[in-house]
Amino acid sequence: MAKLIAIADSTEINALVIDMKDEFGLNYATKNSDFAKNAGTASKISNVTALIDTLKAHKILPIARIVVFKDSVTARVHPDWTIRRNDNSIWRDKKGIAWVNPYHKELWDYNIGVAEELVKLGFGEIQFDYIRFPEPYPSLPKQVFPNSNDLSKPAALAAYLKDAKTRLNKLGVRSTADIFG
Repeated sequence: MAKLIAIADSTEINALVIDMKDEFGLNYATKNSDFAKNAGTASKISNVTALIDTLKAHKILPIARIVVFKDSVTARVHPDWTIRRNDNSIWRDKKGIAWVNPYHKELWDYNIGVAEELVKLGFGEIQFDYIRFPEPYPSLPKQVFPNSNDLSKPAALAAYLKDAKTRLNKLGVRSTADIFG
């Protein structure tokens, strides 16, 4: 991190995106016991507040990256939140990773809740990643989305982002999203 800060200090770099929740869980120690069930397997950022204070002292905007729908840990903790197969078993991608269902509202609340917690820790922006559905490869079983209620995939993603933006705007931060066409 010291090398990255030094580069930012000597260039026009003014923000860093930090992986706070990736496809393998949370990368920080949360105080929320419900969120803690989704702890990741990667190394944890031991002192988030100190990291953010350091970045801000160097006039670097800390941006929290949160992976949303390609989330194998949440799929394991909450199997009822996953994309299903026709036989109601959990659908998995080519790498064997279970994805969570973008139509599931409790999943929305969880991810936005993580974002809100990170804002309270000092992040100035939230970057949502994997705002998409998995590819429907013909070689894989058909994907079934419980509770889709005939809402199109683009409409579901837009609704999630609108909900997230509404909640995060109240905290005075920006949210961005990585979209895969």
